[in-house]
Amino acid sequence: METVAWTGGGPPWAPVDNPGTAHGHACNCRGVSLLEVIVAAAFVAVMSVQAASWVRTALQAIHSLENSAERDRSLWLALEAIAADVRNCGFSGAGAALSGIEAAQSDAIHLISDPNGDGDHDDANERIRYVFDPSAKALRRATGLSGAQVFVEGLDGLQLRLRYFDAFGTEIGTAASVLNATQRAAARRIDVTFESVNGAVVAGTSVHVRNAR
Repeated sequence: METVAWTGGGPPWAPVDNPGTAHGHACNCRGVSLLEVIVAAAFVAVMSVQAASWVRTALQAIHSLENSAERDRSLWLALEAIAADVRNCGFSGAGAALSGIEAAQSDAIHLISDPNGDGDHDDANERIRYVFDPSAKALRRATGLSGAQVFVEGLDGLQLRLRYFDAFGTEIGTAASVLNATQRAAARRIDVTFESVNGAVVAGTSVHVRNAR
């Protein structure tokens, strides 16, 4: 068996002179300067502020969309309620002739019915009123002889518009008029809309007065 002699300058297990070198070459590694730390910290701070602004804007947009969706839901529920009350107005359990529209104008309507046929309109839900309150930016609803309560609120920039049509589709009255008894009796269709101040329709429905005579 041939023996190989060690010819290095020290024992084979001796450490190299510079442990931070590779293959005997010097390392150019250096630490981070204070200026670099300050620049990095400033960059992170600027990006954090920008990110916070983006998050705030996104949250505001989401909040605005949620409010808009909630308002639209409320508008459609109000339209359904008005349509149902218009369809039921003028009904008499005794079969008596009854004019279901007690008062009407472009932003308010009073409806009556007599489901139990007792000849009056003083029972629960036999007299229903809707009126738009621009000062409160709300639609109010009243039943019986009670005061009008807020039915839909938060209607900033919107208004209720009621348009009345006869059996031939001709509009009755004008936006500024209050319908008289003859005009109210002739109404066969009512268009109910929520509009912006410039007249753009946000939500609306058309309902026939089923019990008109």
